[in-house]
Amino acid sequence: MFKFEIALFLCATVFVQRTSASDFVLDQGVLVLSNNDFELARERFDNLFVEFYSTWCGHCKSMAPEYIKAAQMLTDRGANVQLAKVDAELEDRLRKEYKITNYPTFKFFVKGKNKILDYSAGRHADDIVNYIEKKIGQPAREVNTIDEAKALLDQEIFFLFAFAKSLEVRSVFEQVAFDNDKYLFAITSDPVLFSEFHVNEDTIVAFKKYDEGKAELTGDITYETIKKFILDHHLPLVSEFSEENAEKIFTTGISKHAVLFIRKSDAHSKIHFDSFQETALAFRGKVVFLYVDLDDDDNHKVLEFFGLTLDETPAVRFVDLTRPSDPIKYNPTSADLGQSSIQAFVDGVLNGKIKPFFKSDPVPADWNDKPVKVLVGKNFQEVLDQAVTSKNVIVLFYAPWCGHCKKLEPIWEELGERYAQNPKVLVAKMDSTTNELENMDIKNFPSVKLFIRGTKDVVDYSGERSLMAISAFVDSNGKVVVVVPNTAAEPVKDEL
Repeated sequence: MFKFEIALFLCATVFVQRTSASDFVLDQGVLVLSNNDFELARERFDNLFVEFYSTWCGHCKSMAPEYIKAAQMLTDRGANVQLAKVDAELEDRLRKEYKITNYPTFKFFVKGKNKILDYSAGRHADDIVNYIEKKIGQPAREVNTIDEAKALLDQEIFFLFAFAKSLEVRSVFEQVAFDNDKYLFAITSDPVLFSEFHVNEDTIVAFKKYDEGKAELTGDITYETIKKFILDHHLPLVSEFSEENAEKIFTTGISKHAVLFIRKSDAHSKIHFDSFQETALAFRGKVVFLYVDLDDDDNHKVLEFFGLTLDETPAVRFVDLTRPSDPIKYNPTSADLGQSSIQAFVDGVLNGKIKPFFKSDPVPADWNDKPVKVLVGKNFQEVLDQAVTSKNVIVLFYAPWCGHCKKLEPIWEELGERYAQNPKVLVAKMDSTTNELENMDIKNFPSVKLFIRGTKDVVDYSGERSLMAISAFVDSNGKVVVVVPNTAAEPVKDEL
């Protein structure tokens, strides 16, 4: 499949033609726009859906066949829309004008409404087509026959179907449909369909090819109750964490995730999964429940993120992604994977009784034997609190893979030797890829921090990475900084 997609992408870049009706370049049904003709295209087409891409972007390349497919689907349906693309790295003016910082970025230019809409739904052809049809036509698809309804049931993994007798329910459902770019919405007022699906009153049905198959919302049907209903049912009770599902998982609007680590090939995995799934029912709409199949070696990186080893699995962990750049992780107090234990763990996290977990290496037996002290998560605060009462404490936070850190390492050893006999200075280092601190989030490597003796002050070092410059910084209590260019740090790698 991967080779097929690459082949399609290469073909798409080769077979380029010009439309007979205009001077636009057309590539497999997609306009290729530049600084010179972008505004002309906006004038020419009532609805213009544009991908801003880069030739080096892997995601752009992988979705190129889907984008071409979407253009063909819309053409076949006679939709009043044109798909286009802009090489934003090449077309610098357009990149700056529309503030393009990530690839691919999609914008929908709706001429009649004089609007520019940001697209954030899926990257498959069906996702794009459903979004566009919703924005330029009826937000909810009108269903008038049993055959039409059954076709949706066959085709869709998840969709919302409104059985609307009242204009009020129809109106509010269509408003939710217009605002929601992720799912298909269908609606009917036909009494035959009410009878076929055994519906007697205004009802919103979530049809899904997982869990119990469908769920119903009746009674108080408002914009907010429909949104909550979607949130509760758009994912299975327990979803597999995978590359394919990642987008759905991380765009649910629910930032709290419970994670089960199992090997599906293990004979006991179903028992653990069933306990986990039973627990998930109690937290539907509040917590996303995920499982990670460790039979797939690619998933072992998730173990590292949680500070787990393969020998410690099967296991359950919890992560709060309210601030994605600063995730908060939690460990259970028991390794038991029974339903009551899992529920107690999740309850404990939500009510604040279980405190966050921070990764730490074991404390080395010789951590204090050398001029440069070796700190880990477990001893960092204790060592710092004792030392800083009488010493300036300077700490290097590093990553083993970081090239800048490797260059700084011999200088740091010299720094340790320099202050080894100085009772007012302590030189230390910590591997921040395997150790985390509660009140300190290291974003770049190397990071150097000076903790000023007798105070709670912390000064970040941004100067020249030389023995003399760092020594001057320490001796001046962080006041002397020799600044030079090319001291860029490497960003923390995304472990997920």
